[in-house]
Amino acid sequence: MDGSKRLHSVGTAQQLQFWEMDSSRNGANKMAEANMNSDSTTVSESTALPPKPAKAEKKASPTKAAAKKSKAAVKRPKSSSEKKPKAKVRRTFPQNTLEEALAVPSALKMNKGNPLAPNDIATALGYASKSSTAFFYVAASSRDYGLTTGSRDQATIELTDLGRRIVYPTSDEQLQIDKTAAFFNVPLFKSLYDYYGGGQLPKMEFVSSVLFNTFQLDESLHNEFCDLYQRNCNYLSLREGRGASTIRQTGDSGEQSVVVLQPGQYKQRAFIIMPFSEKGTNPRPTSFFDEVFTSLLTPACNKADFGVETARKHGSDVIHHTIVKELDEADLVIADLTDHNPNVLFELGIRIALDKPVLLIRAMGTPPIFDVDHMMRVFEYDPRLWKSTIDGDITGLSEHVKGGWENRDKNISYMRLLKTGQLPPR
Repeated sequence: MDGSKRLHSVGTAQQLQFWEMDSSRNGANKMAEANMNSDSTTVSESTALPPKPAKAEKKASPTKAAAKKSKAAVKRPKSSSEKKPKAKVRRTFPQNTLEEALAVPSALKMNKGNPLAPNDIATALGYASKSSTAFFYVAASSRDYGLTTGSRDQATIELTDLGRRIVYPTSDEQLQIDKTAAFFNVPLFKSLYDYYGGGQLPKMEFVSSVLFNTFQLDESLHNEFCDLYQRNCNYLSLREGRGASTIRQTGDSGEQSVVVLQPGQYKQRAFIIMPFSEKGTNPRPTSFFDEVFTSLLTPACNKADFGVETARKHGSDVIHHTIVKELDEADLVIADLTDHNPNVLFELGIRIALDKPVLLIRAMGTPPIFDVDHMMRVFEYDPRLWKSTIDGDITGLSEHVKGGWENRDKNISYMRLLKTGQLPPR
């Protein structure tokens, strides 16, 4: 073998030996590493490899955390109660006082009481146009008090019979009666007035309880309602012990039926039954019976220490249960037989059947009624109603009332007359 071949063989042998040694060394290292992993207790701490440090948990910044929480809150589905919109508070009384609402019928009076377009009324009252929110409320209040019909959004607004009587009054007394009737056209005003027996209210906490529990008025409206109520009562002088007369509404829905009364100023109470419309065969001026009530009957009864009440019915000839109650409970009933009104005669029959004190009056010229006039004393008044005649009739009627009341137990009643057949003394 020549030299080059021997050298190549020796080199190859040495290289192979080196590969074998290197493989043997690598195998030993792998075996040692395996032994160390399988049984770490056999490896000293100096030869063990240090553990790989754990990856630290990344903390979110406070701002990002809050934003994430807020986003989660937005995505949270709402419950059925949260999705339901808040119910609108139901308002059951006007926005304005009666005095403020009277501006609307007063504007119509300037047009001779004829209907007007809402925009014309708004202009007359100083509003820019009918679109004004303030005008919307005052027009609605006038309607709620029963002064007018129609609203801002209708073609015209016109006077009701009540509104017409107020802007064209016949007397101070009648004006007070009609204004009070307008106040009580708002059911909640009337209900609270009847509940407390007058316009004077107790502490707010007690009133609030009544408004919530009895009349179901939302608590958010209590202060506003009480302020409006008391301003109306002050305007009408309806607080306890003030004012000549007040009104208690008694009719069914759709009818205007009221009882006129004087609160707590007199010892006894007289209930007056009389016509309130001029429908008889004899011609009477308009508001004739209103004038009889306010200018003659009221002062005469007051002079005899009687407060007066009467039923004033508009638009109905029905005898209401409240009238029957008054006929039963009043200390004295005075029946005006003028024009032989059938309702008056029916109500007189109820009082007679109850066998309770009753007095009769009539206008001069009224024909007698068989089996009534000749058995009971009748006071006649002058139908001209001049101041001179009224002054004299007030004195005579007052004595008639006093005498009838003082002798109520001495005189034989109508029922006893019928039962015994004994005629009354002349």
